Amino acid sequence: MRIAIPLKEGRDNFQENVAVTLRSLGHEVITPSSVPWSRGNRLQRVASLALRMAFPQRWEAHERWVCALARDTHIDVVLCLTQCLRSEVLEDLLRSGVSIRIAWWGDAAANLPGVGLATEGWSAVFLKERAAVKKLECLGLPAFHLHEAMNPMWHKPIARPSTRDALAVAGNYYGYRQSLVCALMDAGIDLDLYGSRPPRWALPQIKQHFSGEFIVKERKAEVFRGALACLNSTSMVEGDGLNC
Repeated sequence: MRIAIPLKEGRDNFQENVAVTLRSLGHEVITPSSVPWSRGNRLQRVASLALRMAFPQRWEAHERWVCALARDTHIDVVLCLTQCLRSEVLEDLLRSGVSIRIAWWGDAAANLPGVGLATEGWSAVFLKERAAVKKLECLGLPAFHLHEAMNPMWHKPIARPSTRDALAVAGNYYGYRQSLVCALMDAGIDLDLYGSRPPRWALPQIKQHFSGEFIVKERKAEVFRGALACLNSTSMVEGDGLNC
């Protein structure tokens, strides 16, 4: 099948893992060569948000890209990974012959923008929170419960278990995770902090202990395998979901 994913692959992200897996199964996967404004650097995200608020009917970069692609070439499936498409875009894709339109939201359901995925036109919608699935089911939408997963191509045991009593933390340092990490530090537990650079308002202990390393693929597997345990917390806006 020819499958379009309207966001660039990169650095062990959701898009790359899904695209690589689909290609290994024999499918052709098409992704954009550049990052749409809405998912670029911080300045671009601010500009994109301002445009969306000022011109709510304006299609976003990934919506324009996938519709143009569907008009110019045959596409069997459009697969949106932690992305939304407005109902007009879904209608345009259907007119262009895209018979399967799937959304797989890998973030907290509370972070869905606008109407989010609660719109007609999806062949299937996958979310990682059961409560969110039930809410979409109440609207008669084809919603299903599905978590992200590890990728056995590079998320595999490649290091010996640790002899050091340290917990590994990887990800974004939002408020709740910072408080949780600091509470563990106060209890005398050693932690190794990886992932995105802490924000300017981060607590001093977080800035002091941050390794400065964003771990991906085999390196992520090595760090997790080498740690005593991996702390996989979720933010206060998330209910019963899991991280990958």
